[in-house]
Amino acid sequence: DHINYDNLDWSIMTCTHMLAAWGNHSAFIAFEPVNEPWSNTNINVLMDFYRDVRALVQTYAPQAYFVFHDSFIYNADLWNKMFRDDDHDKVVMDHHYYQAWNTGMNTTQ
Repeated sequence: DHINYDNLDWSIMTCTHMLAAWGNHSAFIAFEPVNEPWSNTNINVLMDFYRDVRALVQTYAPQAYFVFHDSFIYNADLWNKMFRDDDHDKVVMDHHYYQAWNTGMNTTQ
């Protein structure tokens, strides 16, 4: 029920510092600002965060890919609307299942 905007601002600032320091390094290929955000995260706030960080990647590391995790929300329609249809250049979705811990997903069947 509570969104800590101070923490979001700190996260944006931290991403800015990291990208400013390392974004132009020849080995810098991609940036994922958060690993596995909680599935109950406010999706609109998360998408705004992702858009803000992607803009930072485009500014400080235009050669790099922006990577985002799907927050364990397996809904392509939801994620397809995060960016315009003609604006997916160098965007990668980090999507993975934890088959060992999910009911009904622990076999290859």
